[in-house]
This record gives sequence, structure tokens and C-alpha cells, in this order.
Amino acid sequence: MNVCECVISCKSGDQVIYRGVKKEDAEALYQHQCTIAQETYFTSLYPEELLYNIEGKVERIKEIQNHPVHFQIVAINDGKIVGQAEVRVVKNHLKYKHRANIGISIDRDHWGMGIGSSLMKLALHQAKENGLEQMELGVYADNERAIHLYQKHGFEQCGIWKNAFKLKDGTYRDEILMSKIL
Repeated sequence: MNVCECVISCKSGDQVIYRGVKKEDAEALYQHQCTIAQETYFTSLYPEELLYNIEGKVERIKEIQNHPVHFQIVAINDGKIVGQAEVRVVKNHLKYKHRANIGISIDRDHWGMGIGSSLMKLALHQAKENGLEQMELGVYADNERAIHLYQKHGFEQCGIWKNAFKLKDGTYRDEILMSKIL
């Protein structure tokens, strides 16, 4: 699915470009994913679990571009991907096609600049344009910044998975499930 390009000033005054992902972004997206995985445990993968497979990333981007509903938005500052939002239907079954999952990631250096909020606004708008009716997500229970962002955009807690994440140190983190009717 194609996403319109726009430029939005963030809180620092920098101009951030928001646009749909392109095949040429595969390497930069991989680097963004590696950065995020090294900066925080609030991701699903550890850095060593990230496989360098640019061809696979290109194929995934093509799949997103060719899908009538799925999309991915990248946030670019000074020529570098500093954030992204991806939306995918929960399942490709008729009873589920109105629902989608959203995932957002922002480089730590760009936290608090409004990039996550801009990505969320754009993603919610695009999701509605694509005919989606409900957005869903899971978030680490101790990721207060993300929870605040989601609540600010109308997401409500609808459940919790106890001990959903087991960290390397043997501790567990709960996952809060949130949803929003569009």
C-alpha cells in the first residue's frame, strides 16, 4: 500500500520526512532495527537474533507495497531512518480483516521529539483510509513512554499477558494489550 509523503517539524525544529517504505530502505531499516535492539529491551528481538538478510527485507517491503491494506511508514531525519511504524492485518481471514496490529520504533536519540506521535497520527489516518476498523498492539508493561503515547492517541488497555517476555537475566515482563476503534 502506498503512503503519501509529508514533512513535519518536530519539537527540536528539525524537519522530518514521513513516507511509505521503499525497497531502497532495506539496509537502513536493518540498521534502525539493530540500533533499537541495542538501545532498549522493549523490542521482540535481541541484537544477535537479527539476521542480516537484505534480500529478505527487500521481499518483505515488496510484500507490504503490494498488499491492499498493510503499510509501513518511515521517519527520516538528516537522511537517516530514525523511526518507523508498521501496520498489518491480524489474520487474512474474513472475520479478522477489520483488525490490524501496529508496531512503532524510534531511535533513542529522537525520543521526546514528537516523532512517535506523528507516526501514530499518520498510521491511524492511513489505516482508516485502508478500511481498517480496529488497531491493536502489545507493549511491555514497564514501557511507560510508549503506553502514554498510545493512551494519548485513544488506545485502551484490553488485557495483559503475564510473564510474556523472558529477558536474558531470567526476569519476566508483562505485556499490556491495547486496542482502539477507528
